Amino acid sequence: MDEGDITEKKILEYLRKRRVELLGELNKIDLAIQAMDHQLLEDFGSHDRMNSPMIRNINGISTLQGKVLSPMDEYNPDEKLDNKVAYALTKQGEASKKQICDLICTMEPDLDKNKLERSLSVRLSFLVTNHLIQGKKLGRSYIYRLN
Repeated sequence: MDEGDITEKKILEYLRKRRVELLGELNKIDLAIQAMDHQLLEDFGSHDRMNSPMIRNINGISTLQGKVLSPMDEYNPDEKLDNKVAYALTKQGEASKKQICDLICTMEPDLDKNKLERSLSVRLSFLVTNHLIQGKKLGRSYIYRLN
């Protein structure tokens, strides 16, 4: 395309597309900063996890305040992983990562179990850190339950 083919419409289309891409990157950076800030506070022992405000974004606005994972009575394979976890915890009351993974794999036998276990590890950690579910350490693993 030579310079004569560039129109204002194409420029605006490109800029809008680029804006969406950059906002996505900015969200990833914000999440990394929040995670690092949270870990730094925990490392120095000045963070009370049970009584602290929820993670805040760059502007200081609480992003998860008041949210909890609600019980799910029916399993839907199209739901997000959070809702699948909520279903498993509703069904089992308390469960380990392995028990949650086994239940989801029972409901969706085509899933890659290893990939699901890795995804669950990250997601369960996020849900506990942000007080959306409860987790207690039992030996070398955690037992999770809904709030």
